[in-house]
Amino acid sequence: MAEIHENYAKDDATVDVVSTSQHPTLEAYERLFGVDEDSYEQPTTSRKELWSYYLYYNGDNGVGPGSYSQALFQWALNGAGHQPGSDPPKACTDSSACVVPWTGGARSVSSVVLIANGLCFTFMTVIFVWLGSAADYGTFGRWLLLALTVVCWALQYGMMSIRHPSQWPTAMGLYVVAYIAYGATLVFYAAVFPRLARYTPHVRKAREEDLREGKIDQEEYDAIESLERNHISNISTAHSNIGYLLTLVLNLSVLLPLQNNNFSNNLALCLTNSYWVVLGIWWFIFQQKRPGPKIPKGSSYSTIGFKQIWLAIREIRSLPQTFLYFFAYFLLADGLNTTAIKWEFYFYNVVFGLFQAPYYAYAQTMISELMPRGYDNMFFALFGITNRASSIIGPNVIQAIINDTHNSWMGFPFLFAICTAAMITICFVDVKKGREDCRKYTEQRKIDRVVAESGLNPNDIASGKQPVRNENVPEVQNEYLRSLVRG
Repeated sequence: MAEIHENYAKDDATVDVVSTSQHPTLEAYERLFGVDEDSYEQPTTSRKELWSYYLYYNGDNGVGPGSYSQALFQWALNGAGHQPGSDPPKACTDSSACVVPWTGGARSVSSVVLIANGLCFTFMTVIFVWLGSAADYGTFGRWLLLALTVVCWALQYGMMSIRHPSQWPTAMGLYVVAYIAYGATLVFYAAVFPRLARYTPHVRKAREEDLREGKIDQEEYDAIESLERNHISNISTAHSNIGYLLTLVLNLSVLLPLQNNNFSNNLALCLTNSYWVVLGIWWFIFQQKRPGPKIPKGSSYSTIGFKQIWLAIREIRSLPQTFLYFFAYFLLADGLNTTAIKWEFYFYNVVFGLFQAPYYAYAQTMISELMPRGYDNMFFALFGITNRASSIIGPNVIQAIINDTHNSWMGFPFLFAICTAAMITICFVDVKKGREDCRKYTEQRKIDRVVAESGLNPNDIASGKQPVRNENVPEVQNEYLRSLVRG
């Protein structure tokens, strides 16, 4: 450990950190530079906090942005469209082609929908790369999730104003931004559960008492934390499915009596969004502050995301198990996101409920096992990009196969092949080795940051033999340490 001494010389106060043992750990340096979440007092996860987390996902189940907002957008598009080549313009029918005015010409309705979805994916990727890593520092992630949630709520209520087909450009804008915000809430919400698990009472006791006292070893502790992550992930996923069912049942009370009313989808969306607001607001009330490390010197919230993503990609060899899993997940998500059939509708949904829903829970738990601690938001952002990319690439490949063969069934051999390849790849993912790689990656990043900000020798930092004095520490760190001493 280390002691902090405060010295006063005339008007200049300095802070020295002096080693109190021959071989202290990196902990003194972590606290000095604020490079780790444990540099700050982190509250224990409370029961209210856990339940508010579950309720948020119960409300954020995707029915609004994924169903009714999209339905209103497509309703407006089809209503504003006309059959190509008709003069005067004829209204579209179920069997005819349909186009809408577009930048001085005309574009098919299907093409406009693809453009909207492409914009969603593009901007989500930018947000994940730009803000994913930034959310790991300070309290930025907490406020980012709140902002994204409020934007999604507001724009879904705004979709209620879509009453006429001529409003399709407005509907497109509202749908795109709302869906981007919704997709981002899923990523930055999911990134919270590893930290919640880490600070539950029994996991915290295992780490801070049993592990330090030698009652359990690192492997036993990893198993305890892993089980808690699975517990929280599975319950939150169950709540998402419960919320999905409840909102659909509630919406039937609006849709059945008003099935011939064009405003029925607007009212159903209002009901769905209100359900999320009522259940989701509690997370922002009961969530406790768990600040991450400080932003590195020379970086800002607007630049750190690109720097960290580039660093992770450049050092991909340091985390081989993590990126192997990303590849396997991409293949599996590509197959599952593309599998959709018509006449087997009921059978498909039974299979979806029994197998695909649990797959999502375990998929996000698996990535939480294979990401370096303190980089939760960044790696969940990469996880989100992988999932979104699969949603775009898979359907386009299948469409090309069907167009070439004129047989809808010919897409299934491709899907079966990539799902099989994914399962084989996952068999080669070594979780135990992946955890160890992540620990090494995290410790090396801490040392690199201390070296960059202090100019100290990395070997001395690792051994703890070199005291850190005021001439090596930025002034802002002196101010921070003085507040600790006086407090």
